Amino acid sequence: AFALEFLTYTIPSQEDLETKLEIPPLGVIPKGEKGVGLTEMLDNPRSPMMEAYASLRSAIQFATTQGAPSTLLVTSSGPAEGKTTTALALARNFARLGYSTLLLDADLRNPSFAMDEAESHGLSGLLTGASNLEDVIKPTSIPGLSPLEAGKVPPNPADLLADPALAEI
Repeated sequence: AFALEFLTYTIPSQEDLETKLEIPPLGVIPKGEKGVGLTEMLDNPRSPMMEAYASLRSAIQFATTQGAPSTLLVTSSGPAEGKTTTALALARNFARLGYSTLLLDADLRNPSFAMDEAESHGLSGLLTGASNLEDVIKPTSIPGLSPLEAGKVPPNPADLLADPALAEI
């Protein structure tokens, strides 16, 4: 039991996180309610999840003296850990505050956001030159929020993301 405990690198609690990394977390997001869809939770500003995301957004805004950074990257070490939900919730929160927000899905291997293959080349289309910004960025029902989907899955995602065209976009 001691060996298993010693070899386990998980961080099971907020207190353990603060102890091991010696930094406080920006926020803690609860798991979604069973039987309640993601859209329903994100549309309800009083849900525990959305209140936690609003708190996280505020923590991000006040983390530096310059306010919220112009770019945020949401990532994790494994699948199904809430990256897409977090990115979407934060984007919606910032847009509702009046920030012009571009939600970019740059996962060209396994895109997260819904896409109409017939209409959009998304980021992959921009990187290959098959599309322009006006074709792939569409406004949403939330003023100030525009998604840029990953687009069609290319045969060479790593090469496309390493291309200098990404910095231009």
